[in-house]
Amino acid sequence: MKKILFISYYFSPEKTVAAQRVSYWAKNIKEHIDVEVDVITASEQCIEETSRIDNIFHVSNSRTGLLGHLFKSDLGATWFYDLKKHFSKNKKKYDVVVITGNPFLHFFIAKILKHTMGCKIVLDFRDPFAKNERNVSTVLSVKFKRKMLVLFEYFFCEFADKIIVMNEGCKKLLCSRQKEIIEIIDNGYDEKSLNNATKKLAVGNNSKKTIVYLGSFAVDRNIDNLLTSNKALGFAFDILHIGKPLEGLDKHKGVTCTGLVSYSDAVGYAKGADIGLILASGKAFESTTKIFDYIGLGLPILIITNGEVQTGNIHEVTKDYPAVWWASNNEQSIIDALKDIMTFELNYKANGFSKEKFSRKHGLGALVNFIDLKKTL
Repeated sequence: MKKILFISYYFSPEKTVAAQRVSYWAKNIKEHIDVEVDVITASEQCIEETSRIDNIFHVSNSRTGLLGHLFKSDLGATWFYDLKKHFSKNKKKYDVVVITGNPFLHFFIAKILKHTMGCKIVLDFRDPFAKNERNVSTVLSVKFKRKMLVLFEYFFCEFADKIIVMNEGCKKLLCSRQKEIIEIIDNGYDEKSLNNATKKLAVGNNSKKTIVYLGSFAVDRNIDNLLTSNKALGFAFDILHIGKPLEGLDKHKGVTCTGLVSYSDAVGYAKGADIGLILASGKAFESTTKIFDYIGLGLPILIITNGEVQTGNIHEVTKDYPAVWWASNNEQSIIDALKDIMTFELNYKANGFSKEKFSRKHGLGALVNFIDLKKTL
């Protein structure tokens, strides 16, 4: 039996989005191919997590090493040294190694594994790394480091047999001389978790429609105008936030916050809501896991963007979806969208829309096919 290894800083049971897709792949790949599956992660593990995986190796981050002093915000910068130590002691060889970001700087391990194992290397970038358009700092030291990251990204990609990005926007930003090996697999929704999740109600007032937001906030993903707009409409909607707490948000009238919860609980709360919320920065490459969760659940979607409405990858994903509202991130535009939602019959049928192509099962099938596992493993 051939062997595949997944290397990911974050892995289940971590709640962060960076752990979700790779955890699904590792746990479910045996449904597609007969293969031995190992995982290396910095996330501490529970015994039950190993049920569909042959071995999970916990390699903790010692947070030491020169690279970490230069790039403190990327945890892979120091974890890379811990991975080197792990592989110097553990000589097991693999046929395919999938290395996932974010973080990214542990991708340096690709060169070592390519030379010592002669294995296929798959780099799963998920998000843009060197050319992330949301990083807009003009500080000279930051600009210099970004130039270094571009060189690093070119270096990583030299040792890849396949490179995974989430969409065409991310593909255009990737620094690789080997464009022909780049493949697109979006984040997708976990159809198993969605089907098995128990509907949860966090908001007690059933007379109002509930807008749910799964995720975190940022300067360019700001909820303030939605709060103001909802107030202007007499608090017509309940707002439910699931994710990393935003200080003071739960003090607003009509807002309920659960904090960080497991993925299954998050989609359970989303099942109990009426509308899914996307806060977008307006960048063309932008793609969020929650858009796929909302599609998988069949929720109507409100997209509030700092950029131009109905543009970018989010529009490409939702343009055929039967219940989507866009608004610019200003009070009047949001009020107009909310008024439209208030008159919409939410018990619609998504006739003719196929959501299965957005599932993680579909994405995993693509992974198996394009790395040619059935032929080469």
